[in-house]
Amino acid sequence: MSDSNRSRTGTTSDRTAGALVILMALLVAFESRTFTVGFVTDPLGPKAFPLVSALLLLVGGVAIQFRPGMDSNWTTWRRLLRVGVAAVCLLAYALLLGFIGFFTATMMVVAVFAVLLGGRPLPAIVTGAIGAALLYGLFSYLLDIALPVGSLFVLGG
Repeated sequence: MSDSNRSRTGTTSDRTAGALVILMALLVAFESRTFTVGFVTDPLGPKAFPLVSALLLLVGGVAIQFRPGMDSNWTTWRRLLRVGVAAVCLLAYALLLGFIGFFTATMMVVAVFAVLLGGRPLPAIVTGAIGAALLYGLFSYLLDIALPVGSLFVLGG
């Protein structure tokens, strides 16, 4: 197969991913129908963000269907393992956020991701601490959004 034909046909994995993104867009749009608020906050209500997200997902999925990338080889097991570790790390972040708090959980997840992307452990921890501190400052002081301190660090908790 020549390079010009290969770029036009795309890969099965791209088309599969595009179909999954389209399915995700439809599920997000369907689920957003259930969002209601007891009082009127804005004309669109709480459905606006998920509907816009669904629209963007739909456009991206359709674009992948009509214009997939060039054929490529499947990834290695090592890369798949790194993706799996990243997914487990994000799940642990969501589960531990209330227990260990925003700062500690964010510092740990940023450090793990930095190491997964090839960083050295000590600079990754420093980067995680700085990133968590900046995000905490942004949310707590500039946006005035309360973040979980963590029940581990609350006296009597």
